[in-house]
Amino acid sequence: MKHLRSIFALLMIILVAAACQQGGSSGGGDGGGGGGGGSGSPEDAAKAYFEAAFAGNADGIRTALCKAQAAQADAIASAFGSMAGAVPGVEVALDFSGLTYTVSDATDTSATVTVGGELGVTVGGASQKTPLSGIPPLQVIVEDGAWKLCPSDAG
Repeated sequence: MKHLRSIFALLMIILVAAACQQGGSSGGGDGGGGGGGGSGSPEDAAKAYFEAAFAGNADGIRTALCKAQAAQADAIASAFGSMAGAVPGVEVALDFSGLTYTVSDATDTSATVTVGGELGVTVGGASQKTPLSGIPPLQVIVEDGAWKLCPSDAG
C-alpha cells in the first residue's frame, strides 16, 4: 500500500502543479452562464479537468482550460502519460465517484472550486480510497459560454 500511496502522491503533485501554475489568466469571461463542452457549471469544469488530466487526454485538458492556459494541455497530458508508464506492466485505474466539488465566490462569470472527498486508486490490482487534501482552490471562469479552469496570476 505504501507504493500505491507514493504513486498517488506523485500524480496529485503533478496535477496540482499544472492547475496552479502561474502563466496568465484571461481576466474574466465574456458572458453567458453555461454552455457546451461538458462544462455547464464550475463543478463540471473542475471535474472535466481532473478526469482528462488523470487520463492523459490532451484534448480533454485543452477543452477544460481557458484559452490563456490551453497551451499547457500537451505538457500536462505528457506528464500524466509518463506517470502511467512509470511502472511497466502495472495498470493504474482511478475512480472519481468519491470526489466532491464545492463552489464558492460564484458570480455569473467566475467562481472558485474546492476539490475534496476520496479518490479511488487501483494499482496492480490493489485498491485504496485516498482522501484528497491540500489541493488549492481552483479558479474557473466563463469563456465562450462555457466554464473553464483558469488559474489566476499569483502575485
